[in-house]
Amino acid sequence: DQFNVIGQSLVAIYDNQRMLSDAGRFYFLQPGDSYDMSERTPRRRTFSSDSFNLVREESWPTQK
Repeated sequence: DQFNVIGQSLVAIYDNQRMLSDAGRFYFLQPGDSYDMSERTPRRRTFSSDSFNLVREESWPTQK
């Protein structure tokens, strides 16, 4: 019921059951982050088990 983000890109998870931060419904996970699908909680790759609810409204980076 869990997965880890691997590679060099981001993973976006849409959560239709809760509103995160400022009107957002997406978790943006970075390489090394994990997500517990049964608990619906993301976790940053750190030595603590604190989950995060930060949603940032940023434009998608363009490749050059």
